[in-house]
Amino acid sequence: MPTASARFRPALSRALSASAAAPSLPSAPPALVASANAGSLAAQCELALFYSKLTGSKDADALAFLWNSRAAEQGSPEAQAALGMLFYVGKGVPQDPSKAFLWTCKAADAGLEDAMAIVSDMYFHGLGVESDLKRAHHYSLLAAKKGHKLSKLKLASMYLMGDGVAANVEEAKYWAREATGTEIDFVNPGQWLHEKMNELIDQECGNPENVRE
Repeated sequence: MPTASARFRPALSRALSASAAAPSLPSAPPALVASANAGSLAAQCELALFYSKLTGSKDADALAFLWNSRAAEQGSPEAQAALGMLFYVGKGVPQDPSKAFLWTCKAADAGLEDAMAIVSDMYFHGLGVESDLKRAHHYSLLAAKKGHKLSKLKLASMYLMGDGVAANVEEAKYWAREATGTEIDFVNPGQWLHEKMNELIDQECGNPENVRE
C-alpha cells in the first residue's frame, strides 16, 4: 500500500510543478506598472501573473513576490494562494512554511477551493503548521463540496483509513464514486486510491476543469 506521503500531497505536488521556464525577462507595460503602483488590485494581480510565468530568473521571482504580496494584502484570494506557494518553495523570498500556511489559509478561508485542498495537505503532513488530521478532513470536505475531485478522492481515503475521522466504508464508497464515477477496488484499495489520484492529477495537468464538477 502506498505510504501516507504518497497518498497525500496531490494539491501541493500540482502547484509545485505548474511553472515553465523562460530564458529572459521582458519589461511589463509601463501603464500597467503605473496602475499597479497607484493601488489597482487588478493591475497588481496582472503583474504578479506576468512575472510568475517568467521562471528561471531571480529578478522575475522577486517581482512576482512583490506584486503577489501587494495584491494579497488587498485581499485577492488568488494572490494569497500564490504568495503562500512562493513562501513554501522559497521563490523570490526565503522559504518560510509558516508564512506559506498563513497565506494559503487566508485564500482557503476566502473560498478558493484549490487553496482549501493545499491547506488540507499542509494540515495532514504538518507543513508550516502542527499536524491535525481533523482539520485536514475539514478542509478536504470544504473543497469537495465545491466540486474539487481530488479532495473528494482524498475524503474517500480518509474515511477508508480512519484518518482524522471515524472510519466509514459507506462514506468512503460515496466519495470515491463522486470523484471517479466508479467503485473502490477492495481487493487492493490503497493501490486503487493511489492510481486514481495520479489519474486525476494527470487530468488536471491537461485541463484544470477536469478535476471540478
